[in-house]
Amino acid sequence: MADYGYFNINNMNRRQPRFFKLYKYFLLDDSFADLSSEAKIAYSLFENRHQSSVGNPSYKDEKGFFIFFSRQEIIDSMNCSEHKAAAIMKELLNFGLVERSAKLGGFSGKKDSAQYKLYVKDYVDFIKSKAKKERTGEYDSTKTRDFIMIPFSLFDSDKEFFILPINVKITYAMLLNLSLISFDNESYHDEDGNIFVKMSIKDLQTVFGGEKRCSKSSAIRYFDKLNEADLIEKKHIGQEFRIYVKNIFAGSVKTDITDGVKTDITDGVKTDITGGVKIDITDGVKTDTSPCIIRKNNYTSITRQEKRQLELDSKLQPSDGMTRSAYRKELYERFDIEGYKDLLEVLTKDDALISKRLTVYKALINAIVWARFTAVTLNISGDDITSSDFITAIDSLTDSELERITDWIVEYNVDYNVNYLLTALYDEAVVMV
Repeated sequence: MADYGYFNINNMNRRQPRFFKLYKYFLLDDSFADLSSEAKIAYSLFENRHQSSVGNPSYKDEKGFFIFFSRQEIIDSMNCSEHKAAAIMKELLNFGLVERSAKLGGFSGKKDSAQYKLYVKDYVDFIKSKAKKERTGEYDSTKTRDFIMIPFSLFDSDKEFFILPINVKITYAMLLNLSLISFDNESYHDEDGNIFVKMSIKDLQTVFGGEKRCSKSSAIRYFDKLNEADLIEKKHIGQEFRIYVKNIFAGSVKTDITDGVKTDITDGVKTDITGGVKIDITDGVKTDTSPCIIRKNNYTSITRQEKRQLELDSKLQPSDGMTRSAYRKELYERFDIEGYKDLLEVLTKDDALISKRLTVYKALINAIVWARFTAVTLNISGDDITSSDFITAIDSLTDSELERITDWIVEYNVDYNVNYLLTALYDEAVVMV
């Protein structure tokens, strides 16, 4: 287990990890009390991807915008069995939060190849309590969109806390949000600048549906699990009970915010993000549109001729001896380029659009090949990145993430070059940390 430090005002990087939204009403409102925590997290992941589909004609049919999210992705992200993944999907389908198309054909059958279109419904439409409505009879669209941040890192199989139960991860996320708010409140700083938060057992029970649905012993167990995982530390200072939250994202986050997350904890745990987080998490490509400046190891500008020479210089091949063609073939298999082509043919009959997307998809793969076989330092968004560090970061990308970059470039008709592609790839990789 890594030794994570506390959130501290003296060295805290006020940037946030890449996250998806878990809406407050979705947690606290009785309308959704019968849904399991696993189903709520799965819906939140679906909704996050759905946001990237909205406005993209390639992901729209006569029934509206849709997404692809395979059962295997549920298994991988939720650390559950195939049977459990099926049960989670059944919950959401029966509730009506998700609608599924008839089974599609034409896919390669490889990992991450979706077999159904999923139509994600707006959870606000399922809030039953009339008390939540304004005088006009409409819901307060601001308050109903309040959310807590659920970092994607909690669902990263490479992290040691991946095995924690879902409710324990939600508990950590609640404490994380409170810690970010406490940055500006001196009442929640100790003499060393460490940030602490306050959350009672009753507060946590409220998060999971109140005493009837979350017993006191269950809430205590969630705290204990985090304590055992060394993600929090509980201290009694005089008459005060404090929770120090470990910062598992220190030095690894890239998304900048200036306004913080506004959390109101005056009544239970009511996370109010109105006017708070200023992050676009539509699951698009988080790229800095400024050009990526490619430099040689001596940090002088590289010309096109020099770049071509680097590409052709066999001495710059990796020490493992793999050739460009072998590496490119490996990437084509890893990112399932044939499966992607099949997917495009299902999504659209526009041959020109299919050709454009395939061209961009291949260009992204070729950019990865170029980066591995050239001894250069990349300057991405002001940071110097070695080619080896770049490839290490890119190794975390999945084919669905490469598809998102492709969609973004094609949708916005970006006039891309190798510099732009490298920036897009790296930024998409590091925001997943």
